[in-house]
Amino acid sequence: MKNILYSLYGWLLLVIIALILLMILPCVFILRLFFNSVFEKTLSLASRIFLFLFFPLTINVSGVISPPEKGTKRMYVVSHGSRLDGVLLSLLPGRIFYLMKDKDAAIPVFGWIIKWAGHVLLPKNTSLHNSDGIIDTCRHVFEKGGSFLIFPEGTRSRDGQIGRFHTGAFILAKMCGADLYPVIFDTYKVLPRGKIIFQDFKVNIHFLKPVLHSEMNNKTPKELSTEIKNEMIGVLKNKRSVN
Repeated sequence: MKNILYSLYGWLLLVIIALILLMILPCVFILRLFFNSVFEKTLSLASRIFLFLFFPLTINVSGVISPPEKGTKRMYVVSHGSRLDGVLLSLLPGRIFYLMKDKDAAIPVFGWIIKWAGHVLLPKNTSLHNSDGIIDTCRHVFEKGGSFLIFPEGTRSRDGQIGRFHTGAFILAKMCGADLYPVIFDTYKVLPRGKIIFQDFKVNIHFLKPVLHSEMNNKTPKELSTEIKNEMIGVLKNKRSVN
């Protein structure tokens, strides 16, 4: 019963915040003419407000991560445990852009937000090896001081385990000269796929050691994806056994 009440509170809180965002959007658009990052900062603030007000939720973090230094290129490689991951992204440092499927832009409201925030859309069946336009866009984002974030699994976990990795993030990192920052969001048990009632309220986030671009020279994107995936699986298994 407690889980149901907390879940109702959480979803109601999310709806209220979303409605407030819709009300202030005209002001945000005007400010965006003068400050390019105002839209994503507004979304990040909204996410942080939700995490602060949703008091049943506790967030435990292991590992340390610092804000990106000027002139560096950062690519976050993040495991995708549940829908909750969307608001947790606000906890990652830096001005972050997402590489997403273009079909996501067709989702009402969510799709509009993706476009307005300047995230990069990848058309279906497009290979990064042969997409100079996408690569150039990503390089431009890095040059402006932005960081990229990719969910290499491409979808939420179905069983709480880290699934198969696509190689897009690793191709992009090698071609753009970016460092890879693996992050684990252990959120599946909190809000499993297909559920709307929170099953637990303890979130674990694990920051792993970054893989610098200078360390990737002799590795293919496939080798990098396998190496990082296996490391993330090992860390997740170890952390869960302790908890």
